[in-house]
Amino acid sequence: MRQVKLAIAATVALAGLMGFGSMASAHQGNGMGPGGPGMGHDKGMMHCDKRGGFRMGPGARLDMMTAHLGLTPEQRYKILPILDAQFKEMKAVRADENLTRAQTREKMQAIHAKCFDQIRGILTAEQQKKADEMRKQFAERCKFRQAKTGQPAPAPQK
Repeated sequence: MRQVKLAIAATVALAGLMGFGSMASAHQGNGMGPGGPGMGHDKGMMHCDKRGGFRMGPGARLDMMTAHLGLTPEQRYKILPILDAQFKEMKAVRADENLTRAQTREKMQAIHAKCFDQIRGILTAEQQKKADEMRKQFAERCKFRQAKTGQPAPAPQK
């Protein structure tokens, strides 16, 4: 019962963050607005790609990381360019129609791992533990979704 209550509370909190993030990302700008880097970033909360999936922009990802990891303004300034670069690299991979689905997945995982390692170096030891746990939970959700759709599970990440 307690786990159900925690899950509901987490869902409500995430929904609230998503609403806040969409308000913050609705403004055009360089991502260095009054709320710090990423607030009002011109690559907004979510957008739809050609496959019908929704993607979170760098500003929204930074807001989510700040909420979950308690990033300082200095950390936000250091992390935003990494997320911007990741966003651009992943967009280029998605646009490459010569890649198979498996090749696309491999490249995406490599980009994500590289950026995660860069970001991890900016975090404190406590934040690194939280980030590692978040990454582990994400991998489990991904495996569950892929098992549900019949797609192969991704290769284990470091």
